[in-house]
Amino acid sequence: MKNHRDSDKKTQLNIDDADRPANVQGVASGIKNIPSDYKEVNMEFNSIEKNIQCVASEIKNISSDDKQVNIETNSIEKNVQGATSATKNIHWDYNDDDDKQINMESSVIEKNVEDIASATTNIHSDNDENTLVNMEDGDILNYLAMIDNVDTEIQRQKQEQQNLLNTIAAEECMYRV
Repeated sequence: MKNHRDSDKKTQLNIDDADRPANVQGVASGIKNIPSDYKEVNMEFNSIEKNIQCVASEIKNISSDDKQVNIETNSIEKNVQGATSATKNIHWDYNDDDDKQINMESSVIEKNVEDIASATTNIHSDNDENTLVNMEDGDILNYLAMIDNVDTEIQRQKQEQQNLLNTIAAEECMYRV
């Protein structure tokens, strides 16, 4: 990440593709070219719960002397309905006396979002006119990238879970014949 100041002594925050970690692909909601004389910057991130319920991450209330800029990442709350890690119990009899039970757990979605806590920003004031916002260790950029990838992972795991259910249903029919 690069911090630049132009001739008007304003802060410009640029995030270039080359600055992204190698494992981050396609950050949809990047923060680019926000020039202003920042006096106060509040960035709040909702934690991603282990059960991926109500995932809605926002960057809020970036205030300046003369205006307020709100930048929101896309909320994926509507896309995670029924996508929590669940245990499915499937019972069938394929012999008269044999009752078989299959416990199937969908993969835990958080494998791709583990270790993502609410990101912390460090705000360093140059003087009364400029504040540089530094993102330590790329935490915020990585956080945004992971949020962008959560929906893809949820869809992949839902399809994987459905495929397993279809396989079990087919086996159930085979053993019932």
